[in-house]
Amino acid sequence: MRAHKRWNAFKNRVGQHLAAIKKNGQPAKETTTAPAQKGWQTNAHGTQWMASKGVWINGNQEITKRRGSPNRNAPSSGQMPRGQRLDYREIARSDGHIWLLDLKSSQWVPVKTWNARTGAVGPDWGTWR
Repeated sequence: MRAHKRWNAFKNRVGQHLAAIKKNGQPAKETTTAPAQKGWQTNAHGTQWMASKGVWINGNQEITKRRGSPNRNAPSSGQMPRGQRLDYREIARSDGHIWLLDLKSSQWVPVKTWNARTGAVGPDWGTWR
């Protein structure tokens, strides 16, 4: 198995393709890997999410909050000003961002970029507590 992992340069990233070898020595069909982290679930819309509680403080820019969905085309619910605290109850990976769901409302706030193909995340736009 290790030889196949090395041969594929497999790094357990979301959306990475894995080429497997059948018993007859021929390549099998290409498949897409599941998220590597435990606890992530995927809803009917393809959003990856998990329950997670914590506090996040917005950094040095205003951020547009979204109502009802962690998606940039969801209705805007206003701006989150610099330095504002967000108590959150859920985290999601969707639409090129990592999102947090407000503890007391249905507002989602993007807190960093996320590449669905590679699993790479950008720098934090604030601080975690």
